[in-house]
Amino acid sequence: MAFPRLCLTLLLWVLFIEGVTAKYSQPYLRVAALSTEEQKPDDFRLLFEEDLDFYESLLGFSYGASLPPTPSLPSPSPAPTSGSCQDLLWSDEFDSSFQDSIWSYDLGANGWGNQELQNYTQDNVRVSNGNLIITVNDGDGDNGSFTSGRIRTQDKLEVVYGNIEARIRMPTLANGMWPAFWTLGANFEQVGWPSCGEMDIMEMGSAEAIASGTIHKRVSSAFHWENQGERVSYSLAATTPTNLNDGEFHVFRTEWNSTRVQTFVDDIRIIDFDITPEACTDCTEFHQPHFLLLNVAVGGDYTGILDASGITAPLPATMEVDYVRICNNGETRLSGSAIEDMVQYDFDCGSPTTCTVDALNNYAGDTKCGNRIQNWMETGMTQQEACLTVAGTEFPAECGVCARQVLDCGVETCTDAALDASAAGPTCRDRISFLIARNGVTEQQACNRVAGREHPNECGACNPIDCDQPTVCTPEAINADANGPTCLERILFLISQGSSELEACKQVAGVEFSQECGACNVLDCNRPVTCTDAVLDRLAGEFSCRARISFLISSTGMSEEDACRQVAGVEFADACGPCYEKPLDCGVPDSCTLEVLENDADGFPCRDRILFLMQSQPEEQACNQVAVVEFPDQCGGCAPPVLDCGVPDSCTSDVLENDADGFPCGNRIAFLMDSLNQSEEEACRQVAVVEFSDQCGGCAPPLSITRSNGE
Repeated sequence: MAFPRLCLTLLLWVLFIEGVTAKYSQPYLRVAALSTEEQKPDDFRLLFEEDLDFYESLLGFSYGASLPPTPSLPSPSPAPTSGSCQDLLWSDEFDSSFQDSIWSYDLGANGWGNQELQNYTQDNVRVSNGNLIITVNDGDGDNGSFTSGRIRTQDKLEVVYGNIEARIRMPTLANGMWPAFWTLGANFEQVGWPSCGEMDIMEMGSAEAIASGTIHKRVSSAFHWENQGERVSYSLAATTPTNLNDGEFHVFRTEWNSTRVQTFVDDIRIIDFDITPEACTDCTEFHQPHFLLLNVAVGGDYTGILDASGITAPLPATMEVDYVRICNNGETRLSGSAIEDMVQYDFDCGSPTTCTVDALNNYAGDTKCGNRIQNWMETGMTQQEACLTVAGTEFPAECGVCARQVLDCGVETCTDAALDASAAGPTCRDRISFLIARNGVTEQQACNRVAGREHPNECGACNPIDCDQPTVCTPEAINADANGPTCLERILFLISQGSSELEACKQVAGVEFSQECGACNVLDCNRPVTCTDAVLDRLAGEFSCRARISFLISSTGMSEEDACRQVAGVEFADACGPCYEKPLDCGVPDSCTLEVLENDADGFPCRDRILFLMQSQPEEQACNQVAVVEFPDQCGGCAPPVLDCGVPDSCTSDVLENDADGFPCGNRIAFLMDSLNQSEEEACRQVAVVEFSDQCGGCAPPLSITRSNGE
């Protein structure tokens, strides 16, 4: 009786299948059920779990390669009885017109990475009768002729943690419609997908739902991120008791905090994802700001429909959104231009140079500010709370002298010029304090936003650029030093006094000489860039960049990096700056000689040829082939023959002496070995390749090439 009873029970239950790609070290199939008897819409019960390896061998298909293990499936917990918002931080109720201060349009018909068929246009998005409406049109029915809409809050509204909720009326969910409410990491432009992280709060119209005939009830939620260079996805789908295509609005919500993310449809939980470091060791993507997206796609991988002939949904179709809301869960932080435009500047009354009653009275010229503060304090406010209310909200013009502190973005002091620069505009420090207090950002993040993005003219005298994300110094950036102080010398001096490179850079480029040195905040010689032909072409003058670097190393004891900075950033920025970080090194140690920097003046594509040969040869072999055998005249400056001083009877003092016609090569080698503690090989390379290649370069002659056919 047990088996028939189980079958009957299964018929009474609404099934859903949970597919998890790369959640465990092996793929698996998990089937669970929602009990209709007990009326617990979130009570999904595990029926069985199987290792998919067995089915792969049985059916002859491959589920996919296993990825590194990620967190185990969390146990379901009771869903809340209400999705009501207790602390609303932000919402768009769509009661007026489309708010372009909040939303931006995604436009185009490029498949969007999912082989989608629609073209996103601005015309397919509108606000009417209190709803956002995204319309899908069919055009002439060819691939790419469908039109739809997609909007996002990128840069305008970003959120870390919080209860994010939308009330949505679905389009008719026949084959091909793919409505979605989701988020992407705010660093999407910098790191790309999936490294930015993605949270799919709601998706409908999947191929599985089409196949099972549950397209009107089946809702998916998913998470995508990167683990050890691989894309990882964790998704669950639930078949709801009610038809979501009933013409009514339904509420889709995610509850996201620092430990887990849960998603719900009409208070039925779809997914519960543990994002703690213990459970998910590489889930940093879900502890950083995300922006919101709403769209309706046509076809694509998710639907399993990749051609217009498979679209059966009646068109035009519309998805209507009544509202989008973000509610505070105690950890929620909001940022972005839309948030900042909604509130007034606040003031920091709890910091040094405290905003006291006397301070405000002195500023106002009478006692009205202090009296107002006292009135608020009599209602139970602390002095700080009362001060914030009076000076930051009620009477900022009359009483707003609160805590005009030194703008400190990681630099110890700001100059008078930095503080004076704020006189014509907003109070920079007050704005920074507000962002820290209201949005939960760090001081550095707030400083970068205020001084670098919002008010660069007023507040940019102190750290006008982003010191958290140093950029590569371009030739133009280095050349910007020409009309002012020598930026790099000042940076190097501060480093010699104990500052870190970043601290010294901030001090020079952000505080002391922002006009002269601000174009290049970090001279980073530790991240080499490839020297291209165009770069080498610019070095065709008379400057011997590498020789000067070598001289500084040998005569002053500088490290190679310090000497490089001195030559490329200070002394010969025009001549040596384009290729100062690390000259072209084709796999041969210290093979960047004067010739490397001075040849290739005609733009011959030596590097391209080397890269082509590297498809079948190691870099050093390809370099020697091009520079020594094929194109010695055009490319001979790149990677001359290897000076192998480690082989007996190769590059020794005696060998050099015999070849030098009396030039004291050996003496110089011996001197370098004694004074700089170089090995014989290092000293030999220095003398024969860098310093005295004409007199001492007899070491390791070019490769001997034997040609056939009489050539």
